[in-house]
Parts: sequence; C-alpha cells; structure tokens
Amino acid sequence: MRHLGSYNGAEAAVDQCLAISPQAASCYEVLSEVHSALGRCADVEQDLQLMRGTTGARGHMIQRKLASSSYAQGRSHDAVMVPLRRGWISLPDPERRYASLLDEAQVNALAGNFSQAEVLLRNARMKMSVETRAHAAVVRALIDIYLETDREIEAARIAQTCLDDYSACASGSPDLLRVLLHAGFISRATFREKQAEHLSLSSAPGAAEQTLSVLLRAHARWIEGFDEAAEAVPALPIAALMGDQVDRDVHADLGAVYYLAGMPRHAIPALHKAVTTCDMLDSPVRYVRSFWFLGQALEQTRDIPGACQAYASVIERWGNASPPSSTAEQARGRSKALGCGPLE
Repeated sequence: MRHLGSYNGAEAAVDQCLAISPQAASCYEVLSEVHSALGRCADVEQDLQLMRGTTGARGHMIQRKLASSSYAQGRSHDAVMVPLRRGWISLPDPERRYASLLDEAQVNALAGNFSQAEVLLRNARMKMSVETRAHAAVVRALIDIYLETDREIEAARIAQTCLDDYSACASGSPDLLRVLLHAGFISRATFREKQAEHLSLSSAPGAAEQTLSVLLRAHARWIEGFDEAAEAVPALPIAALMGDQVDRDVHADLGAVYYLAGMPRHAIPALHKAVTTCDMLDSPVRYVRSFWFLGQALEQTRDIPGACQAYASVIERWGNASPPSSTAEQARGRSKALGCGPLE
C-alpha cells in the first residue's frame, strides 16, 4: 500500500500488523516511511524509537534516520549528532571509521559547511575499500559539493580518477562521464559512446537490479540546460520513477530534469516528493537543490508564495555557506526579484 502511494491504507495495514504482533519491527519501519513521505517528522521519530526497542541488527540505520528526523525538526547540529554517534558504536571496524566521517560530512553539507564536509569525505575515502559501493557514494558526494561551489574542474578530476582507478566507480557511472563532458575533459561523441557502453552493460543478464539506477544516472543526474534535459526525458522510464517505489533522490533528479526540459507542471509533483521527507542524509545536496528547482517550477506556474517559500528553504540552509553556494545566491536573487520579503 505504501508503494502504491496509499498512505491511509498502509497505516491501516500497520495497525493490523501491530495488533497481532506489537514487537514487529518491520511494521514500525513501514510506518516511519509513511510518516516521512507525509513530512510528519515527530511521528517518524516516535516510530523509530519503538522500532529501535525491537531490533539491534539495524542499529546504525535506525540512528541515522533518527538524526535525519531530528534535523528536519530544526534541532541543533549537536542534537543531530547524538543519534549518529550512538549508531556508530554498533558498527564493526573498519566500517565504523568511514561511516562516522561520511555521516558527519552529510550533516555539514546540509548546513552549508562545505569546507568541513569536503575534509571529512576525503578522510572517509582513505579509510574504505575501493571496491565498496560506499566509496562510489563518497565520490559522488564530493562531486555534488564541488559543483555546488563552482569547482567544475575539481569535480571532473575526481570523477576521472574514480573511473580510471576504482572498480566501485567503473560500474553504473554515466553520471561521472557527464561531469567530464561539462568540464571539457571528453568530447560529446566520446560521452555518447561510453554512455552507450555503460547502458549496454546494465541491461546484460544478471544486471536487472541495477538497470533503473544506471538509467537514472545516465539521463538525469547532473543534467545542465534545456537541450540535455529535453534529450533525456524520452529515455527515462517515467512510470517506474514517478511512484512511491523509488527513493526521494530519484524524485529529485527526475524533477530537476522535468524543470530543465520546460515541463514545470510535471516537475512539481516529483520535486514535492523530493523535499517532503524526514530522511535527507543520503543526498543532502540534491535535497536542498530540489527546493531551488521547485521554486522555479512554482514561479513558472504563477504560484509566487510557494516559490518564495521554496527559495527561503534554500537560503535558510545555505545562505551563509562556506565556500558560498551558487544555488543560494540564485535563490536570493529570485527572492529579491519577486519581492518575497526580508532575507537572512
């Protein structure tokens, strides 16, 4: 029911589950996902506290979600870090060493402390196996920060290093190729050739579970401008991406592409899903940037109060970012142009 977008139905099913088995951790988890999709972050926190009492095997995951829900309720950096530190204790070495750095980096990125986030991410790379998915995730988190702070060449360099030297980045990496293209490291012809190779590999037998994520990275991640977006939209499996079966970062990428392709009314539902969440630590930069794209889409559909609110959400998080956030500067400019009111 949750995957079908029927939140009332999902809550009713959870009630039935808990009536039969009050200790069913998985049902508390589903309930927390429903409440997160509705933006009810205090309820998410309560669900996770109940779930935490029934299972120890997923302690780090639960504590990470508790930290996210704490952030979403406007608590301080120190308060957000408390559940994260509890979660690290449950992890074995060496996972604890890099997971702690990655988690803290994501919290800093949410607040616009990009310099500190970059240091933490670089340290995390030194402490993890180059074969792990987490290594590729750290590289992409660094690229997000570089692009957000107008360091396109640095983003391309780390993408190139990852593609050349690490197997964790070599699979499912059309988005890294796009970073190289934008920085002028490869030609468009080379980009198209290598992109086709990656898409071909993702559709090979045994790779079905990776196909959707690779398609999304190939046709939605780090798209720039109308021409790229208009070319990408027809290649995306929209029906599979618009529902509740996928993560919020998928909606963030999809909404951005729709907006850039000149389809604001299609972009708005996806972007609303991207920002209406209590779990944003996995993709903090895409989460905040989704408010920027949402504001532009709402502005184009003449919802000026909604646009002002979306721009204010960017400025609140990144208005004093270090290094400065290009998105926050643009949001501040649009807010001023629309007469949205005083800005921090």
